[in-house]
This record gives sequence, structure tokens and C-alpha cells, in this order.
Amino acid sequence: MEEDLTYNRLKYLNLIVPADNRKWRKNNIENFKIKCNCGSGFYHKLHSEDKQLNLITDLIINLGKNLEKDKKEQIIPLAEVILEELKKITSRPSTKTTVKTELLELKSEQNYLRSELKDLRNNIDFLKDSINLLTEKIDKTKPDLSEFPSKTELKELLDTIDNSPKETELQTKVLLEKVTQKIEEQDVKNNLNIEKIMNILING
Repeated sequence: MEEDLTYNRLKYLNLIVPADNRKWRKNNIENFKIKCNCGSGFYHKLHSEDKQLNLITDLIINLGKNLEKDKKEQIIPLAEVILEELKKITSRPSTKTTVKTELLELKSEQNYLRSELKDLRNNIDFLKDSINLLTEKIDKTKPDLSEFPSKTELKELLDTIDNSPKETELQTKVLLEKVTQKIEEQDVKNNLNIEKIMNILING
């Protein structure tokens, strides 16, 4: 239910745009160019700039709080599974065909891990950019933020976003390095096995 609510709020504020189009999102927030996507059956009222800013602030805080939790639940377990599979491969006899197939699968997982790590960094950067822009807007427009986070709370959130995912990011990088090393080791082992087989076939 919480995930559905977050998704609906994203859709509602029209902030779903391509991940690499951060400039558009920054301008969108900075200029309050937010399109209301609520259907007629959805209870809402038109928002002033202050209320719109409050909604965006609230949304960003929810995303920021969930960011590290989501990545820890997704990336770290995935990397650990990959390493377990690599241990199995490196600790048992294998043929050219099985090793090749397994390595292709592992390299695919490795690329996915790299992609997730990049996505994590992009999300952190976007949240930080957004909070900085919001803080500037608060300075300029002096909106009514009585029911929403103050500048101090935004600053605290910025510090949290900047620091809390570092452990997850570091763990992921370490695991990714281990995955890469294991794959390279297995590539070498596989090549040696193939050479041995070829020598036996050629020399008897």
C-alpha cells in the first residue's frame, strides 16, 4: 500500500520522467511547473505555490527515507547470492559448456549490479539537488511551512541522504569487486581447463 501511495504521488506531481533527464526535473521543481494529473474521482483542490512546494518537499523526504532501505533490500542480497553461486562454481569440477553458460549469467548479474549502483548514486544526487533548490525557494518565497519540514529539517535530511547510503554503496562496491575478481579467476581457470583438455586430445 505504501509503495502504491508513493507511486501515485509521483504520478500526481508529474515527476515521472526519464532517469537521465535531471535538468528537466530540476527546472520543474524550481519553477513550480507541476501538472496535476488527478482524475475527477480523486478528491483534491488546486494548490497554491506554497502548497505545491510543501507537497514536493514531503514527497522528496519520503523518497529519501525509503532510498537506502530499498537498495539494501535489493542490491546487497543480490550480490551475496551471486557470490554464493561463484563459490559453488569455483569449488567443483566443471566442463567448458557449463562454465561458459554460468559465467554469462553471472556477468549479466554483475552488469545489473553496476546499473543498480549507478541508479542509487543518481537518485541520491537528484534528491540532494532537489533539496538545495527547495531551500533556495524557501529563502525567496517565504512559504507557509508550518505543517511541513523547516529549512533546518531539510538540511538534516540532506545530511542523512548524503551519509546514510554510503554504507550500502560501499558494501555494494566491495561485493561488486569480489564478483568481478571471482569471474576473472574463473575465466582463467576455465581457460586452463580448456588448455589441459586440448593437450590431452592433441598429445594423448
